Amino acid sequence: MGKAVSGDIIIMVNGTYKDADISIKNSGITVKAATEGGAIFNGATMFKVLGSNDTIRGFQFKNIDIAKGEVCEIAGNFNLLTQCNFFNCTSKHYIHTDGGSHDNEKSYCNIEAKPPIMNGNCAIQITPSPTVVSNTMIRFCTFLNFGGEGGDFGNEPIRIGLGVEQNNTSGCIVEYCYFENVGLGDSESISLKSTFNVIRYNTCNNNPRAQFVFRTGNKNSAYGNFFINSGGIRIKEGGNHMIYNNYFGGEAQFQSLQLMNFKLNKKAKVGEPLSNIFVFHNTFYNPGQIKLGGAGDNPPQNVQFANNIFYKNSGTVFSDPNNNIIFTNNLYFGGAILGVPSDKKEFFNIDPLLVKNSFGYYSLSAKSPAINNAGANYPDILKNAVVDNDADLQLDIEGKPRPKEKTEKDIGCDEFTTAKSVNNPLKKSEAGPSYLVNVVSSPNTIIPVTTSKKHSRYRNI
Repeated sequence: MGKAVSGDIIIMVNGTYKDADISIKNSGITVKAATEGGAIFNGATMFKVLGSNDTIRGFQFKNIDIAKGEVCEIAGNFNLLTQCNFFNCTSKHYIHTDGGSHDNEKSYCNIEAKPPIMNGNCAIQITPSPTVVSNTMIRFCTFLNFGGEGGDFGNEPIRIGLGVEQNNTSGCIVEYCYFENVGLGDSESISLKSTFNVIRYNTCNNNPRAQFVFRTGNKNSAYGNFFINSGGIRIKEGGNHMIYNNYFGGEAQFQSLQLMNFKLNKKAKVGEPLSNIFVFHNTFYNPGQIKLGGAGDNPPQNVQFANNIFYKNSGTVFSDPNNNIIFTNNLYFGGAILGVPSDKKEFFNIDPLLVKNSFGYYSLSAKSPAINNAGANYPDILKNAVVDNDADLQLDIEGKPRPKEKTEKDIGCDEFTTAKSVNNPLKKSEAGPSYLVNVVSSPNTIIPVTTSKKHSRYRNI
């Protein structure tokens, strides 16, 4: 690896590698397993990517024990970590992207079973710099089966920033990822502690004890996500957060949406009370409770719910109301108590005529009163200065086009149209490494192809 130059491909023969200490210092090279999933690291293994434009592909990191070390550290720029499996690794982090690095991607990886003994240390840590925008992308990854005590255990699957980094512009995207049964590791499936991040098109399925959490930072967006029998979104601190085009459905032990009444820790100089929170065009179908943060000395300020559908058969839709919540043009129906005062400009008590669609969630039927009935009396979604966050609501939750005019859009998360869906609730098999079901252990034939007198380039056949 030390002799490789840009364009070289290094292929590791299939097998088990114990106590490997690998540093990729050069740029523009690919390091991969002969067969994806066939090269397995264990023991006290650490994998460092110090170069840029490198690709790491097809490895398994299983049962690694490095105490406070990191299984994979990424310090360069424009690197790709893909088709890797991280399972039961006793480590500080599974993957850490260092501050000052940027435009790195993790895709089609499985992040599973981080041991409870390593509480306080999340699986993926993104460190945003005060001067360099991270632009990290996490996509098509699976996050499964974290054990522990639940609550604020500190074993989050993803944490983007720390409290002291709340004002750092991160610009990270988490998209098309699948979360299941991670709530015992920590109540936060994703913990946002920085600014200008986008969480979109992810699926939480049977993930009842965890939420996506806006802990600190500002101007973060969550849209196009499916929460099915799962906790939803909790907003603890910061301002100008946008929650739109999401689906919340089924039973959950945690709230579908929770606004918190937060008191600033002036001594720690971390965090700030909630303000300017906008919840637009979401569908809540028999969701967990929605808490509005009313109790305490610092209720959320300037919170607006517009063009949402609330369908609930029993219980109460809203709890902890406060006078700083504005409701505009929402539909609600079912046997549940609404829990907040209302009039016809705020809530229309009418059946939205939802039906279970071919993807397994409830969307608009052809005669739904939500069609073409959105109100326009709500502020524009803030455009993300770093990432395209569909601030003009051109798309619905399935990625289908919405009309340009606000009043021509449908209420709720989906638009009734014959356009083709490009996003739907993910199945576990649609994310993560493609080889996990059938790992091929026999090595492929590797043929050296001489490209110069100084080195050889290898190709895999």
